[in-house]
Amino acid sequence: MLLVSTLLAGLDSQTASAQSAPLVLERDRRVISLEPYAPNILRVTMSTDKAAATSAPGYGFAAKPSAEGWTHERDADGYDVYRSARMVVRVAPGDLPEEKLPQAMPLDALNLQLREQYFGGGGGGDAPHNDALLVTAPEGKTLLHMRTWTMAPESDWVAQGDADAGAKGYRVASTFD
Repeated sequence: MLLVSTLLAGLDSQTASAQSAPLVLERDRRVISLEPYAPNILRVTMSTDKAAATSAPGYGFAAKPSAEGWTHERDADGYDVYRSARMVVRVAPGDLPEEKLPQAMPLDALNLQLREQYFGGGGGGDAPHNDALLVTAPEGKTLLHMRTWTMAPESDWVAQGDADAGAKGYRVASTFD
C-alpha cells in the first residue's frame, strides 16, 4: 500500500467550516484518501486496493482524526481542493495533460537496465498514476509536490522460488518535484 502520510505544519491560525472526514477520491483502479487530524496535519493514503486506502492507520498514530476547519471543493480545472486555515491540498484530476506530466530523465543503457531492475519498466499494470498532489501554505508557498505514483503487486516482481513468494505485498514508488 502506498501511504503518503503527510504531516506538515502550516503558517496561519484561522479556522474554516468543517468537512466530514475522510475525503475519499475514487479513480480508475485506485483510491486516494485524505484524512485530517488537525488544521496542519493530513494523512494522505493512495492505493490500488480500496480497503487498504480507506483503512485505519497502523502503528505510530495515537491521535484521532478531526475534520474541524477543513473544507472540500472542486475548482474550475477539475482539481479537488481540500483546505484548512493552515494548508491547501490540491489533487489533480485523474488524467493530467501531457505538458503537466513529469518528463523522463535521459539515461544511458546501463542506467536504463538498472532502472528496469529496481523501479520496473512502467508497463502494464505498473504504469504511473498521474494523481498529482500539491500541498501549499494558504499564501501559496509550495510545501510538497508529488507528480505520479505506482503500486505493483508483489507477484509482479518476486523472484521465482522465493520462500516468501506467497506473502502479499507491493512495490511502490512516487515522483516528486
